[in-house]
Amino acid sequence: MKFPVLRLVRHPLATLACAALSLHPAAAAAAEPGASADPAALPTVVVSASSLAHTLKDAPASISVITRADLEKRPVLELADLLGSIEGVSLSRSGNQVAGVQLRGLGQAYTLFLVDGKRVNSNNVSFRGNDFDTGWVPVAEIERIEVVRGPMSALYGSDAIGGVVNIITRKIGTIWRAALKLDTVQPDNSAAGDTRSASLSASGPLIADVLGLRVSSSYDKRQGDQGLNAAVNGVAQPGFPLIANRALGAALAWTPASGHDIKLGHDTSRRERLHDPANITGLHGMAGYRSDPHIQIAQYALFMEDEIALRDDLKLTIGERYDHHQHFGGHHSPRVYLVHQLTPTVTIKGGWARAFRAPTLLQGSTNWGSVSCGSATVGCYIVGSPALAPETSTSKELGLQFDGGRIGGGITAFDNRLSGMIDISSRTSDRVLAPTYANFAGFLADGRPIFAYQNIARVRTRGVESSVHATFSTHWSARANLTWTDAKNTSNARVLPLLYRPRQNANLSLDWRPDAQWPSSASVRHIGAQYLSVPSNGQNLVRKQAYRVADLSTAYRVGALTVGAGVLNVGDKGRQRDSSADFNEEGRRVFLSMLAKF
Repeated sequence: MKFPVLRLVRHPLATLACAALSLHPAAAAAAEPGASADPAALPTVVVSASSLAHTLKDAPASISVITRADLEKRPVLELADLLGSIEGVSLSRSGNQVAGVQLRGLGQAYTLFLVDGKRVNSNNVSFRGNDFDTGWVPVAEIERIEVVRGPMSALYGSDAIGGVVNIITRKIGTIWRAALKLDTVQPDNSAAGDTRSASLSASGPLIADVLGLRVSSSYDKRQGDQGLNAAVNGVAQPGFPLIANRALGAALAWTPASGHDIKLGHDTSRRERLHDPANITGLHGMAGYRSDPHIQIAQYALFMEDEIALRDDLKLTIGERYDHHQHFGGHHSPRVYLVHQLTPTVTIKGGWARAFRAPTLLQGSTNWGSVSCGSATVGCYIVGSPALAPETSTSKELGLQFDGGRIGGGITAFDNRLSGMIDISSRTSDRVLAPTYANFAGFLADGRPIFAYQNIARVRTRGVESSVHATFSTHWSARANLTWTDAKNTSNARVLPLLYRPRQNANLSLDWRPDAQWPSSASVRHIGAQYLSVPSNGQNLVRKQAYRVADLSTAYRVGALTVGAGVLNVGDKGRQRDSSADFNEEGRRVFLSMLAKF
């Protein structure tokens, strides 16, 4: 389906950022090339859970880390696919749009994306899914990704009600280094598009220990599918569209003192082209159509946080954020989190937080409209609503972590309650049924029904996250996680499930290293049953059954060269799309990759 009303093209998109970052010395050391990989010698340090750097077990939040080694195991075109293997993370997969990252059953609008601590969220300017948030950095330049599961609004603002994804780039080292990475992915089905990607990066000192430079360039392209899906009731759904990304980047880093960096960077990126109906035009055929293309608001915030050592083994983190919104006045977002080192290997964590989230610019404006319901001519039309109220949330979590060196893991229970959740999923193209919907707003001149964003009174997401990792020997290691999530709209007498929230997600990976030259891995993802369509009247719910995807990969390393190969989605599962609300899983495909370091 194509919508010619608006084309969002990030070309050229230029950003100029200057940030002063103060890092714990261990955090800086952990990012240096050649740093020890022995967990006993240097524990993993994270910087996204608070205003201070912490080890994973001390951090006042539930955090998962995707390492550089994880990124190099297989070709990564969209980071969202890799993030979906983390406990507590599910993907919003409406149609075949780029997947949205959902944390603990909350929608993608509640996940804040950062690059080196700087926000890059684009939810305020886009209605449908996009990869702007996950595509800012070439994969070759990513050092690690920290995923904070749980509310972080006190520190980062209202976008972080669900949590934070912080993409941390590689530090500019003390010597010059360069890397070239090439990937090709060939599908088993000739109707599916193939993928090619390339990246080149270099960094090093211009003035030893004082000034460094990093430059990078990348390109990836996935051809569009052609006739991939079989017809259902005479209708064949489209497959994945063409995706092409180009990026150039450069950064300078000044080190005035040990452990401190001041960075100046400039990036341009040409991203995927989107045909999106989102347009600030008013209603078609109505007075005032296209009369005012501008929307703006003013908002400011104040933030404070303190970590209090109640005892050597007991620390309390207290945070408070005050936001003042032009339309909704002042709101508080407090947070309290307790970390208790019960023993050297066992940690108990728990916290409580409250937050508010104002409607986005588009959600709150009747001057914004979008075609929907599957057609730009005979479907429906959706608009913003100035009657919307801010969302408020209350979140709790309690967890236990164990780290005995060779074996470790954890379990965490969470409960999120949202009042006034902003929603637009209630809509239909049926002109007879449309007036029965609570958010029905009338008809266009051509007869299409109009629906407005609405506040759903109550939404609750709760669940349990569990994970375990084990090193059996110098050759074998394994990781597994399981998440159970119950995400529901509890506004009315009949409780309804939320869309694209699998009830269970599980991941298992096994790494085998017969020697340093031959790393191999196998992984299995279980994506639980989920709902694709949930009408507000509770009738005719559409449910997608659970499925599992297995991947195999191996690599050979010789000197500075690594050649990898593997098979993705070995069983060719989940690739059929039966309806417009359904989605394709990438089918069986083989890949070949090469990484050269200089």
